[in-house]
Parts: sequence; C-alpha cells; structure tokens
Amino acid sequence: MGNIETSGAWHARDYASMFVGLKTNHVRWGNVPDSRRSGYRFGGNPRAEAVLDGSEFVLGTLTHHNFRIPPLPHSQFYVYLDVKVTFKDNGTTIPLPSLRFHHHETPNIGGDRDDVVHLPTVDMHPTVQIGSELYRMNITGFSTTTERHAEWFHSPENDRSHAQLKAQLARVGEENSYISHVEVGGDRSRQEADEYVEILNGGAEQVDISGWTLRADEAGHAFTFPPGSTVGPGRRVRVYTNEVNREYGGYSYGIGQQVWNEEGDTALLEDANGNMVSAFPYGG
Repeated sequence: MGNIETSGAWHARDYASMFVGLKTNHVRWGNVPDSRRSGYRFGGNPRAEAVLDGSEFVLGTLTHHNFRIPPLPHSQFYVYLDVKVTFKDNGTTIPLPSLRFHHHETPNIGGDRDDVVHLPTVDMHPTVQIGSELYRMNITGFSTTTERHAEWFHSPENDRSHAQLKAQLARVGEENSYISHVEVGGDRSRQEADEYVEILNGGAEQVDISGWTLRADEAGHAFTFPPGSTVGPGRRVRVYTNEVNREYGGYSYGIGQQVWNEEGDTALLEDANGNMVSAFPYGG
C-alpha cells in the first residue's frame, strides 16, 4: 500500500481571459460577483491509500458549482486539470497527463437548464517505483452518485454536482484482470435486460480476453468473448443480459431472461484454457 496525497490546478489553452482562478484548484467564469460565478473545483485527497493490487482508489473530487450567469462569449469550451500525486513514503511526485474537460454552459432560455460536463478519458500511464517494483498509474475514470463509471453528467442550475476521479496502481509485467461489479435488479422490465457484469483490467498492459468465459453459477448461463476482444490498462468492459452498449465493448448474453440471481450468487471468469481468473460473490 502506498500513502499518497494529490493536488490539482486548472489551465486553459483558449479564451483564457474568460476565466478567473487559473493555476489554482478552483477555476470560475461569469460576469457576476465572484461568489456567484460558476466553475470547477478540484479537491485533492490529502490522505489517500493507494493499494497495490490493481484496485481503484480516489484521487480527488471534481465539484461543478453551477450558478445562473449571463451568456458567455463562448458557451462551449475546454479547461484542463493538472493533477500531481505525491507518494509520502519516498517523496516522489509524479504529474498525471492533463485532464481535458469539455463544458457546455447551456443558455437558460424559458427557464433553468442543466449544464453538461463531459469527462475525459486518459490513455497515458506514468510509471513510479514503489520499493523494488515498478507500477503504472492508470486513470480509470470518474464516478458520480448515480453512475459507477461516468463519461458525462448533467449539472442542475443553482446547485453543486460532484464526480470522483479514480485511479489504480498496476504492477508492470503482471496481468491482473478481475470482475469488479455485478449489477442486479435492473430497470428494463422483468427480464432485467440492463443487468451486467463489469470486468476491469487492473494490469499495466492491454489484455486479450478472446475466448475467456463469464459464467453464472446457475448452469447454462455462460458468455464467451469473441476473437479480437481486448481491454486496455485501467479500462473496463461489461457483459449485459440483453442490451448492447458500445462504450463498454458491446457485449451481451442476448437472452430475454434473468441471468444473475438477485438473492446472491457468484460470477466466475475463466481464461481461454479454462483457468479461473476471478470469482466475485454478490448479493445475498
């Protein structure tokens, strides 16, 4: 386990004069008193425990302060967050790749309208030495109060919205894919079409999961990944009961009945040779 602290500062590559608070952790915009400006604040984590087994941990929290402001010269824009991670045990500081946020400041015509925050995907993985081992820092994405993994979120007017920035430390040279979540009790009718199992690559390299099989303990429920199936470092795929979601690989059992037992069971993941990769008890 590595004890870390994180901090962040914002910058803009365009329209810099539109912003207040660049080079700090709180960037703001709007021609109103400062306390009523909209903006993003990044709250770093001063006491994070970065586990070394590929599990996710929280680097910090993004807060969008959304106030009613006059129209901006540019209603859509990018701002960039630079995050630094300091390992307290050895004093090593590593900068993460800049996180680019696309913001849409929606005009409040005919009443208040939600703003839309598009969250970035990061495909660069800085390396750090912890003890005698090398690890890569994978930015795995953002989670919100309603989504385990969010690519964007709506932010209501005159309110604050939050998203947690998550990462993992992946040991170089070691594969580490595992079932990270089983979602039961779906919202799409009695056949539970939107239930899913999520598989996360906790390793430092892309992994080929062609021929791997996801099983429910109940006989007959098995899904085998087709040729060409891969998962990048820090990325996830999902296998849905009867939905196709391309952003998570497009995998589905394609059956009109429930796969996962709402009273509890175990999801099993095997490689192409039948070796157990991960077992995930859930429910109950």
